[in-house]
Amino acid sequence: MELLGGAAAILYLFMAGLLSLVCFLLALAIGIPTVLTIVQTIQKRGRWGINFTIPPCPECGTKPPTFRTPANARQALWGGWTCASCGTEMDKWGERVDDTVLGDAVLGDTVLGDTVPGDPVPGDRE
Repeated sequence: MELLGGAAAILYLFMAGLLSLVCFLLALAIGIPTVLTIVQTIQKRGRWGINFTIPPCPECGTKPPTFRTPANARQALWGGWTCASCGTEMDKWGERVDDTVLGDAVLGDTVLGDTVPGDPVPGDRE
């Protein structure tokens, strides 16, 4: 009978530890994005923040439409738009977006999947 009691105690401790781990991971999954959103909203920069104003185009000053249509996946996920007047792409804060920003499958001047430094460039003769 003692063995059954010991096994039950071990099972109880295992389940309590598992429950603690699940609660900790859930708190991280909710807490980190919440903190990022609050901090970047206050800083008025970054992908996670929420912009409550609609900034004009940095190039021509045109106000974007109230209801935007995303032109690409980055705009759909993180906000932003393309100016109808001059074609400038902006983020949600009204800053001009380059094609070399990290996170859009671009690292520096090398698009992921392209050649990396040190690889032979197609068309070059040795």
